[in-house]
Amino acid sequence: MTTVELRLLANRYHGTAWGRHVNEGVPEWPPSPYRLVRALYDAWKRKRPHLAESAVLEVLRALADTPPSFRLPKAAASHTRSYLSSNTTDPSDKRLIFDAFVAIPKNNRCFIEWPAELTEGQKRTLTELLEALNYLGRSESWVEARLADGCTGGLLDFDPAERADGSGELMSVACPVPEREYQGPGKWLDALTYSTTQMLKEKRTAPPAMQNVNYVAPRNAVVTWIGSRRPAGGKEVTGVVLAFSGKVLPLGTEAIWVAERMREALMALWSRYNPDKPVPPVLHGKDDLGRPEKEHRHLFILPQIERFGRNAGRITRVLLHSAEGLNTGVLQTILRLRRLHWSEEPVWCAVSWRGNREDRAFRRRTTVVESTTPFVTSRHWRRGRGTLEQFLAAEVRRECRNHRLPEPVSVQAIGKPAGRWQCIQFRRSRRGEPPLPGYAFRVVFPEEVPVPFSLGSACHFGLGQFDRV
Repeated sequence: MTTVELRLLANRYHGTAWGRHVNEGVPEWPPSPYRLVRALYDAWKRKRPHLAESAVLEVLRALADTPPSFRLPKAAASHTRSYLSSNTTDPSDKRLIFDAFVAIPKNNRCFIEWPAELTEGQKRTLTELLEALNYLGRSESWVEARLADGCTGGLLDFDPAERADGSGELMSVACPVPEREYQGPGKWLDALTYSTTQMLKEKRTAPPAMQNVNYVAPRNAVVTWIGSRRPAGGKEVTGVVLAFSGKVLPLGTEAIWVAERMREALMALWSRYNPDKPVPPVLHGKDDLGRPEKEHRHLFILPQIERFGRNAGRITRVLLHSAEGLNTGVLQTILRLRRLHWSEEPVWCAVSWRGNREDRAFRRRTTVVESTTPFVTSRHWRRGRGTLEQFLAAEVRRECRNHRLPEPVSVQAIGKPAGRWQCIQFRRSRRGEPPLPGYAFRVVFPEEVPVPFSLGSACHFGLGQFDRV
């Protein structure tokens, strides 16, 4: 038994079967032995020319002698559509081109098994040829190939109909014609390089060294539609990142209004898709009796201001997280948010990450933080609470305790939040409410804390955000 293992590096296989036009959007699966043998021939001519023709001929002859069996993971067929230039003077003259492919789960391997036994010399030759392969099919199908001792379990069997044991779907696979059966023009080895141009010129219906072999494949081995994966709920998904795109992105000074608009959009989406269910407390921030949540268990909506680059000073993404977790219904509502109406141009939204809010990919760790949006106190300063500076520092410390953060080592007022604006330039209240004073601080903690986090009034809407320096 000779087994070749194929590892698809991008978890995709791009190829069009013989007899199909590329714009039919039908991908080849499994990878045809005829294509593999031609790829090995190409690897010999371009990358391993030192190999003797007789040695290569022995290997290709052995692989072409009997149709192989396949051991493959379940695959999903899909395609992309691109409008490519027709190379004319008219820049709008473009053609729609389909790129069909199959996608397989990550970290899976494909195995091709031939009944033939190779000698040690033939194995060395085949190993060199396989190592020279960097793609199979179209150039997007990056591949690593090697000789294997056997295949792993849990894969689907694709066997020639004459050797298949069970029932399934009948499919046609392109295989090379064995040398002993070849009756075409020229040598069999040269016939493996037969091109489409030659086939059309000679008015043939198929290359002379190719034959279609019937295989039996398991039912639904290749699907064209994948049901939506059930999102993890409860404690598993507690954070989501929404990326923004659009002609004009909101300014960082509008953070609280952006968060408020997003909350309204999420509640509207919930009501549209769940008309018989009340909006959950994690979205609207109130308990079953209509009282505001006090333990900060509901959703934090934290617009993030880009500090550098083309979009410096504008909101490019929003972090949403909750200590309660985002159950299936809430997460689906967030995933459904596609755009946010803002000014005259909409802002388009897309989920770029989701997972646990303690994940360092979501929130980094640091011991020194500075304000990125103004901190607004939830209480008023009055006599008996010390000076204004002492009162504000005490408020920051109190808020840290309320949010279960460690007691700060120091709290120092700074001139303005990190960025280009003074506190007074930010929106510091929700719509319909009078603006409140805002302040900026530099806070040092005795241990690392996850950032960004937010404190104070309207902290669930992006005010009072702190991030690392």
